[in-house]
Amino acid sequence: MKKSQFLIIAGFFMLMFFIVVGLFAAYKVPYEPKQRLLVIMVGGFRPDYVTRDQGNLIGFPRMRYEGVRAESVIPVFPSDSYPNWYSAATGLYPESTGIFHRRFFNRTTNDLLIPKIEPIWARAIRKGLNATVLYWDGCQLDFLDDASKAPRDKKMGILTCVPIKEDWNSSSVFREFTRTLYSILDDFVRDRTSLAMIYYPIIDVIGHKYGPDSEETYNAVRDFDLIIYNLLNHLDRRQLQSSANVYVLSDHGMSTPKHKIKLGNYVNLHEVKVLIGDRYARGKGTFAMITPHNQSFTDVIYNSLHGQEIEGLHVYLKEEVPFGFHVKHNDQVWPIIIRAHPDYYIDATEHPDLKDMEPVGFHGYFSHEFDEMRGIMYAVGPKFKRSFKGGHIEQVDHYQLFCHIMKIRAKPNNGSWVRVRDFIETY
Repeated sequence: MKKSQFLIIAGFFMLMFFIVVGLFAAYKVPYEPKQRLLVIMVGGFRPDYVTRDQGNLIGFPRMRYEGVRAESVIPVFPSDSYPNWYSAATGLYPESTGIFHRRFFNRTTNDLLIPKIEPIWARAIRKGLNATVLYWDGCQLDFLDDASKAPRDKKMGILTCVPIKEDWNSSSVFREFTRTLYSILDDFVRDRTSLAMIYYPIIDVIGHKYGPDSEETYNAVRDFDLIIYNLLNHLDRRQLQSSANVYVLSDHGMSTPKHKIKLGNYVNLHEVKVLIGDRYARGKGTFAMITPHNQSFTDVIYNSLHGQEIEGLHVYLKEEVPFGFHVKHNDQVWPIIIRAHPDYYIDATEHPDLKDMEPVGFHGYFSHEFDEMRGIMYAVGPKFKRSFKGGHIEQVDHYQLFCHIMKIRAKPNNGSWVRVRDFIETY
C-alpha cells in the first residue's frame, strides 16, 4: 500500500472516530439526581376548598402554576380515612387490602389484623431505600413477609414510623407540622430518606366538628395553604428543585347531611354488633357493617331492616353488595352492610341525643353518586409537568405515580396508568 493511500485510510478512520465521539457527547443521557418524594395526605379536603377561596390562598395557586393537579380524586368506598390511605399506598381496592374501617382487627380470629399487602414504603425498603412515615396509622405493622426479609445482596432500607397522633394541639399544630416538614427536607438533603409520607388531620377534624362550609373550615384550609407555601419556599432554599417532588392528596371530602336514621328504631342494638364511623363521629356515620351475636339470626336481622324500607338507607347482605363498590370479596366484611344515601347519616348509639355530641360533617358515602366526597391531587417537582390540569383520577391511581418517581416496580394493582401518565414530564 502506498503511503498516500495509508494516510487517506487512517485519516478516514480518525474522522469516523471523532464523529462517533461527537455523537455520543451530543446525545449523552442527561444526569438526573436521585429523586425524592414527599407525600402529604390531608384529611377531609374537597376540591372546592381551593376554588371557592382562591383569592385568600397562596400555596395551592403556586402548586397549580408550577406543577400539576387533577380535576378531582375519586375515593374508594367507603370514603373514610383508613380504606383510602391504604388504597393510595397500594393501588388496591378495600376488598384486596381488607381495610374497611379505622381499625386493624381480624374479625375471624379476634386479634390484630396485618393485611397481606405491601404499601409503597415497604416496597421502597425492599429496594434498599429509607422511608419516613408519620401519623399514617399502620406504618407500625410488619407488612414485609418472611421471603422479603431473607438475606439479599442488597441491604434493606430503614423505616422511620410514627403512628397516628391523637393529641394535636390546635394552637401549636401549624408550627409543629411545619417543623416536621422542614426536618423531612433536611433528611432529603442529607440523603437520610428517599420517601416521606405524612398525614395532616386538622381539616378533617374541623370539618367534622363545624361542617365543611363553616368559617372554621375556611380558616383551617388557609392555614394548611400557608404551610404548603412555606414548604415550597424552603424546598427552594435547600436547592432541592431538581430532586424533590411534593405530592398533596386527600383521602375523602366532607358533607353536612340533614336527616338522621336512628338505627335503634329498626333493630335491637343489643342483638347485634355494629362497626360504624370513626373517632370523631362517636357511633355515627354513613357506612356500617352489622353482625348478629347469634349468626343464625343474620337473615332475620337483614329481613327486618330491608323489609321496613327505611328512607335514606340501603341494606345489603354481603353477597348482594354491588360489584362497583369493591368491598364484598374479603373475609373481613361482615354479613350485613348498610349505607346512607347522601343527605342522611346513621346513628347507631343508644345514648340520648345530645347536641354537643352531634358531629356536623360526615363522609363515607359512595363517591360516584356524591361529588362532595371527592378529594384533591396537586403535585410539583422535577418529575411533573408545569401548569397542567388533568382529569378525574381514582384513589388507587396514585400508587403507580409513586412507583414511577421512586423507580420501584409496582406490584399488581387496580390503578390505571392511562389516567395519570400525562402528569409526568416524561414517561
